[in-house]
Amino acid sequence: MKNKDLLYKATLFEAGLELHKIRSLVTDVKAKRLRRIFFARVDYAEKLRKFKKYEKDLKEADRSFARFVKLLNKSSVYKGYKNFIEEISEKSEIPENDLKNFVENSDVIISFINEKVKFKKGTPREYWSEFYLPFPAHRSQKKYEIDEIYRVWKKTDPKAKELINKIRIKRKNQEASCIYNSGKDVFEIRCDLVTKTLPEIFTFVHELGHARHEKILLESGSQAGRYLKEKNAYEFALRLVKKIAPEDEFWAYLWFKTKEILVNGLFEYFVYTKHNIKPAKLYAELHNRFYRKRVQRENYYYLTIPSLLIENGRFFTACVPFVEAFKEVIIKVDS
Repeated sequence: MKNKDLLYKATLFEAGLELHKIRSLVTDVKAKRLRRIFFARVDYAEKLRKFKKYEKDLKEADRSFARFVKLLNKSSVYKGYKNFIEEISEKSEIPENDLKNFVENSDVIISFINEKVKFKKGTPREYWSEFYLPFPAHRSQKKYEIDEIYRVWKKTDPKAKELINKIRIKRKNQEASCIYNSGKDVFEIRCDLVTKTLPEIFTFVHELGHARHEKILLESGSQAGRYLKEKNAYEFALRLVKKIAPEDEFWAYLWFKTKEILVNGLFEYFVYTKHNIKPAKLYAELHNRFYRKRVQRENYYYLTIPSLLIENGRFFTACVPFVEAFKEVIIKVDS
């Protein structure tokens, strides 16, 4: 047992060295510049020209990330798990059947949402490359007011009015969260509400879902793990936003949101459960599942996402409850 503990610590130390190497190859400043290349409104040739400057470092960081993944899996084995995914699934209380059917259910959702959206005809092949961020044909900039959201919510939920009186919104440019302040008996929702377009509103409504579920838990004296909390919040958000947004805008945004969550969640799942995975190639293949023209071969954008590098498993543990919520709220109702 003592030897295993020492091996576990030594493996984590090695993993830390690999992570440090990745972060030195793709610094925060460099990641910011790379994101500008990916999202800049310039032609494809210009994007490629700028990307070449960073290609060597990105390829080395990609190889280093593959080594990091192997070491993290090894550390989980020393703790008695098959791999890192099994470890974080247990800690997040993901039900065994949901984990078992995760990939199959994800494929069903991808097929479903791809059928729901339309893209402009005749878009160039490069539009589907790793250097663009495709959007469905309907991309609205409509703004939504919080009072409007509350009004729709109160029509469908008898518990809404009481809870709304306990909601306090903290508009901060940081990661969204919902915290119960027991001293004041209020739920503080911290989120970015600058544009009030659908991406921000979905995040806000998701946090409202956390507040509603937390209130139920407090009243019953119960507790819940991350999986159940996230599943409830996603179910709440999907139901309410579907009622608030016009149909074409809802499906367009949901395609984009689903792609964001599933690409990163499946990436974490496969990279830790498959042998000899090439991360950039895998990331490209996952994007291709959503695209009309499957042209991506390698996509290094994942190296610019700190959560994928540092908060390992975070996307996966959010993705599984999202998949289950999507099945329950969207596919069942729409069928």
